[in-house]
Amino acid sequence: MPLQPIETTTGPLDYTVSSRFSYRFSRYLVLPRITESDEFKSGQPFQLSPMIQAITNEYLTQDEQQATYLRPNGNPESVFDSIRWYVRFVGRENNVIEFVERGWYRMPSGEPTGLGNEDGIDEEIAEETGPATDGWIYAFTFPELIKNEPFPIKIGMTIRDVEERVADQCKGSAIFSPPKILKSWQVQKVSLTERTIQNLLKLSGQWKSEAPGTEWFVTTLAEIERVLGIVQRETR
Repeated sequence: MPLQPIETTTGPLDYTVSSRFSYRFSRYLVLPRITESDEFKSGQPFQLSPMIQAITNEYLTQDEQQATYLRPNGNPESVFDSIRWYVRFVGRENNVIEFVERGWYRMPSGEPTGLGNEDGIDEEIAEETGPATDGWIYAFTFPELIKNEPFPIKIGMTIRDVEERVADQCKGSAIFSPPKILKSWQVQKVSLTERTIQNLLKLSGQWKSEAPGTEWFVTTLAEIERVLGIVQRETR
């Protein structure tokens, strides 16, 4: 049993040994707590891992933190390692925290850090045991955009449920009907795979530059699968 009820910004959360629990605990409890801290509000760099550990210790016993579940590739992942990774990944992805240097973060300053969006995370998880780098590449569009091939397709990545991720992205959009997920692919090195696919499609002139965001391409599902095959062969 957790040390106290787990109340998140979206409501109560039941403890389970799963990626889904770790994600929700990280996004809707740990990250909000960090942004309320004096260290965060100071705007100065702070060490992130000790803050994650301290917050987690308030709710989960050591046994609960070290309990493991199997990742998609069959390797075990502890609840705490998963929480720590999700805090960094989701925090960076949603511009909640900004990477400074190994282990150190700060409130987003809007200043260039000299690193790409995921480079700091890739650097840190390379040093850790069992980093959760597996995930899904997905392609979706809206029914209204499907006419003759090629048509606009958004290509993204997630380390959680694909349908949940796409739904979050399209939440509040009243322009189109619900999104249509064309296909998803389970991959290793998911962040690197996504960036490489997108860059190859840009180089071939398929990027839809006038679309909101940077992940829309006028392409076909067959072309995405072809490029994915090339990337997977070259990154093994």
